[in-house]
Amino acid sequence: MPEHFTGAAQRFEHGFILWTAQPDRFYVFVDAQTLHAFLVVRAPYTFQAVDPVTDTPPPGLYEPISGFGKVWRGEIQTYNPNFSNLRALLGWAVEPEHPYETDFQCDEGTSYSMFGNYRFTQNCFLRDAGGDIILLRPQDGMWELWE
Repeated sequence: MPEHFTGAAQRFEHGFILWTAQPDRFYVFVDAQTLHAFLVVRAPYTFQAVDPVTDTPPPGLYEPISGFGKVWRGEIQTYNPNFSNLRALLGWAVEPEHPYETDFQCDEGTSYSMFGNYRFTQNCFLRDAGGDIILLRPQDGMWELWE
C-alpha cells in the first residue's frame, strides 16, 4: 500500500532533491553522465561545518536555501563517499524549491536501518515532482524512471 507524503522539491543542473515532511527525509537524485545514483538521508541529521559558498549562481540559476541548501553544501552528513560533494555533483538549482506531494511504496520484504541513512533491501517506487514514477534500486544504489 503506498504511503502519501507532503514536502518540497527542487531540480538542479544534474539531478534533483525531494524532501518529505513526515517522515523527515531528503531523497537526493544525481543524474550525471557518470553517475545515475540516489541517496536517502533521514532525521535526525548529523551536521558538520563546511566552507561557505562564496560564488554567485549564473543568471537563471539559484543557490538552494533551507534544508536543500544544507544538503547541497554538505552541512548535513550523507555517510556515503560517493555523495561527499553534492554541490559539484548536482550543480546549481534550476528552479526555487516548491511544495510537493508524493506516493512511496516498496516491494515486500523492505527493511529499515535505525541509524544514519534510510535503507531498504527491496525496490521502492517514488513519484517525482513532475508526476513520473522513479524506481529506486537499493541493490546498486541506482534509480531510473519506471514505465
